[in-house]
Amino acid sequence: PRETDAAFVAIDEVQLAGDLERGHIFTDRILHLRGRQETLLLGAATMHGILQRLLRGVSVVTRPRLSHLAYAGSKKLTRLP
Repeated sequence: PRETDAAFVAIDEVQLAGDLERGHIFTDRILHLRGRQETLLLGAATMHGILQRLLRGVSVVTRPRLSHLAYAGSKKLTRLP
């Protein structure tokens, strides 16, 4: 949603703001969508500096990843079971 009256808003995968096709949507939500009481932005640590420059006074909390990510190469969707 572009607007909400929710007390809490979470925006996940904020690093997608850098995506050429969908980035403008994430950027708009990062800049404009807020919860009445709290807003949580979730995503890659690569966004840390950008978020601090865009949102003065933002509190950044980092947590270790609980699972291992691995790249298994490209797959065609038509070949998936």
